[in-house]
Amino acid sequence: MIFLVMIRTIFIDWNKTLSTSVFWEQLKDQNNPNNHYFNKLEDFLLKKNSHLINDWMLGKYNSEEICQKISEAMGLNYETVFNELVISASNMVFVDFRVPEVLKKIRKKGMKLVVATDNMDTFRRFTIPGMKLYDLFDDFLISNELECFKYNISDEKIPFFENFMKIHELTYNEVMLVDDSVEKSGYFSKIGFKIEHIKGKEDLLNCLNEYIS
Repeated sequence: MIFLVMIRTIFIDWNKTLSTSVFWEQLKDQNNPNNHYFNKLEDFLLKKNSHLINDWMLGKYNSEEICQKISEAMGLNYETVFNELVISASNMVFVDFRVPEVLKKIRKKGMKLVVATDNMDTFRRFTIPGMKLYDLFDDFLISNELECFKYNISDEKIPFFENFMKIHELTYNEVMLVDDSVEKSGYFSKIGFKIEHIKGKEDLLNCLNEYIS
């Protein structure tokens, strides 16, 4: 006889899974008076100083410190850089308008939903309140607070998830992660931690809908 273990908690990645919104996105608009900032910001962070992105996501810098570095290096106004960051982080959107309703239905089934994201301090400070995410999720695991990335492995443990799972008395086969990125080590599979790899919003919706049928 085969006993199926019920999934009690679904971890869901944020960037490129639940949302494709990016920092300073509104500056792409040609009508934005600070439009000329966007390419400079992208050039500084993505091309010349990409290491700062990881450091920011690991909590080594906060948003103010990153914006200060950018403004000093690129000769941009600090207040503008920071305020536009806050605007973009506060006004992110889901990949599809149907996502919130699906999430609500899953929680009504008794499962916990937790955002698991390699992200910056902006997520807790601006994105969660800006999008009212407390209404849709039970908790948030964020790399800048945990000081490690989702797929980090240490002493045969996965530190990003361990404390949450211990507190909630969860085993690996009672949880799953929905993510657009691939876990390359194979360790998660080895310990029975299921990862549902999705490639777009339809994959995401199809995956989540399985838990409300």
